[in-house]
Amino acid sequence: MNTMSAEQTRVSYENARVNLELSWRFYQMSEVINNMKTRRSIRKYKPDMIPEDVLNRIIEAGTYAATGMGKQSPIIIAVTNKEIRDKFSKMNAEIMGVDSDPFYGAPVVLIVLADKLCENGFSFQVSNLMIRMNGEDDIWESSETIRSFLLQVVSTVKGSQKEEERSMKQKTIEKARWFIENNLRNNISLTDVAESVYLNPSYLSRLFKQELGENVINYINRIRVEKAQKLLVSTNMKIIDIAKETGFSSSGYFSAVFRRYTGMNPMDYKVKY
Repeated sequence: MNTMSAEQTRVSYENARVNLELSWRFYQMSEVINNMKTRRSIRKYKPDMIPEDVLNRIIEAGTYAATGMGKQSPIIIAVTNKEIRDKFSKMNAEIMGVDSDPFYGAPVVLIVLADKLCENGFSFQVSNLMIRMNGEDDIWESSETIRSFLLQVVSTVKGSQKEEERSMKQKTIEKARWFIENNLRNNISLTDVAESVYLNPSYLSRLFKQELGENVINYINRIRVEKAQKLLVSTNMKIIDIAKETGFSSSGYFSAVFRRYTGMNPMDYKVKY
């Protein structure tokens, strides 16, 4: 009678686990496809108010909707007050040229605002602004007042987004500089630096130029030369060893770059200082 070895048992168990996992994933995908096939448009809603915890989950799901470059620029406003909700319904119906309720009687309306001029040059995450319009004040008397409020919201959020974008750019630059300064000995390239901060190489180079006044490669070379200057003055290391220590592929290339930034070759600099 043959008995299975421990390794055979492990392999058999692993195969069974994988097959079970694949079967479960196939079942889940089948359910998703079936739901897509059987879904129907909603033409009428119940008047019952949605529980707040459910509404919060729906709004949160909306903040994860796909956006250009992941900017998450839309603003979501939850209208839960019936009077204000009806005002929006009337405004929307006028735009559509109909007399019916465009919201099909839904007790809650989520208004999604987005800036059509939003730039796509920088990938960062901005938390969506979620505002509850409860109608407790008397500021909702006219459609014009509502329009003014929405414009004010957009203006405020755009200002916040610009500040956050600026902050994100600075953080990205700092991360890239940290990577460069901690990898000077290695043969790092623009692509290596860009991958360390998850950005496109050409965009990162433009960002460096915008924020620091020089592109990535020039920044790398300048930092290498500055480190070489310190080593030339404070140590007895040979020129070729300093070249290797600062990431240059050869002493000749090191001398050429060093001269470009200092106006003299490494040996003359060492003698002078």
